[in-house]
Amino acid sequence: MLQFREYKKDKMGRRFTKDEKVLALSLYKRGPRAYRLLRKIFVLPSPITLSRMVSRAGIKPGVNENIFVQLKKRARKMKPDDRLCTLIFDEMALSPHFDYSKKRDDIVGFVNNGHETRNQIADHALVFMIRGISKNYKQPICYTFCSGSTKKDDLAVLIKTLIRKLNSVGFNVLATVCDQGTSNVSAINSLIEQTKMEYVKKGEEMRNATFEIDGNEIIPLYDVPHLLKGIRNNLLTKELHFKIDGVEKVAKWDHITQLYKNNPTYKGIKIIKKLTENHCNPEKIPKMKVKFASQIFSNTVGLNMGYLADQGILTKECQDTADLLLFMDELFDSMNGSYRNSSKKSGKLLLLPLTPQSMHNQHWVKSKTVLKTMKFISKGKVSVVPSVSNWLRTIENMELLRNKLFKIYEIKSIWCRHFNQDPLENFFGSIRSHGYRNNNPTCAGFEAAYASLLINNLSSSYSPGSNCEDDSFKYKEKGPKNNCCPTVCNWLLPSAVT
Repeated sequence: MLQFREYKKDKMGRRFTKDEKVLALSLYKRGPRAYRLLRKIFVLPSPITLSRMVSRAGIKPGVNENIFVQLKKRARKMKPDDRLCTLIFDEMALSPHFDYSKKRDDIVGFVNNGHETRNQIADHALVFMIRGISKNYKQPICYTFCSGSTKKDDLAVLIKTLIRKLNSVGFNVLATVCDQGTSNVSAINSLIEQTKMEYVKKGEEMRNATFEIDGNEIIPLYDVPHLLKGIRNNLLTKELHFKIDGVEKVAKWDHITQLYKNNPTYKGIKIIKKLTENHCNPEKIPKMKVKFASQIFSNTVGLNMGYLADQGILTKECQDTADLLLFMDELFDSMNGSYRNSSKKSGKLLLLPLTPQSMHNQHWVKSKTVLKTMKFISKGKVSVVPSVSNWLRTIENMELLRNKLFKIYEIKSIWCRHFNQDPLENFFGSIRSHGYRNNNPTCAGFEAAYASLLINNLSSSYSPGSNCEDDSFKYKEKGPKNNCCPTVCNWLLPSAVT
């Protein structure tokens, strides 16, 4: 209809609707060169027209009131259980660069939290996103520019402000999810200490490692894939001493290297064919990619290592490392189950949804016992490794969240993968791949991509080599009959900026 309506008109006399501009914007951001070719064949808005539409959205660092107005409208149409969500936040690296915006008469590239612009060069963007617990949706709500990393006090204030705003528009934030960055951990601990002080003033005792905002308990969780990578990275240079069923065991990375070098073959086919140098050689391991850690801490590698050690092909000590691999594989499965991986790997019950009667509950009790015995030792000295203590805290807080969801909100089941930050990582991948491959966009480029994503709702990652799986997958219609989100993980607002 657009072609029939506009093709006879002069170029300067053509007019386009909002939906037509949004469609054109999605095409333009996928590939400017292809869009220029399409404009020679079809009647489409010019790039300048699309740029003006993006600039009118008024997306700036800090809290955007327009987004919360739209969220409030959407929350009114949602069921109470669907409004349960988590607040995810993480930082993305940017290229330091200054750009002058004529329309705003402003220089983009300084540290900016929405309230003030500091005389510092920004090289990171801090992004906040909400993700549904019962219903699988996601929505970026805020971003700021920072230098290095956001200070813990500023981050704590932002967390409190956004949770209050979300609660005021109708959403119910139950938990936060972040990685083990120093500022993230410090901000969470600061909020917990503030809550403890409030309890002390009341003469009461605080039992859980949580924090409260306006009387609402918020449960902090750490991203499970980052925790798994933390264990792997420490095992590269240290010995891990632990106990399983009261038996002392020692795991070493040398045992994994030994398995790679002595991997038996039959007719040229290796027993563990997917085990590569990128998994075992510390100098070649891509530290940011989760799959190279999860494929090492897997059932396949653990069972084969244990069997080869039992047959004398590997040293007897390798059995201890094999036991660690099997333990971490089950622990990771219990905290990262989703419809996608549970359907592909039948027989692994810990990949199924968490329910009041599922085996996750007993497994977490056993896992906490093993984690409490873990000690990383380097050159005879015990090293303090935050990943172990954060694993413990995350399991304990998942148990608190589980009890709240099942007893208070009467939810029948949940997917544990809804409590990691993969949606935010994929959002970063979409920003990096907007129009062309750009691993480190500038502040101005980030703003443009962020606004475009909000307008045309590009939710999937087209970034090759991303460090997490795509979260925009569909559930089959004949899935389990529970609240496990039989929908697409999509953006909450049909048009985030109108």
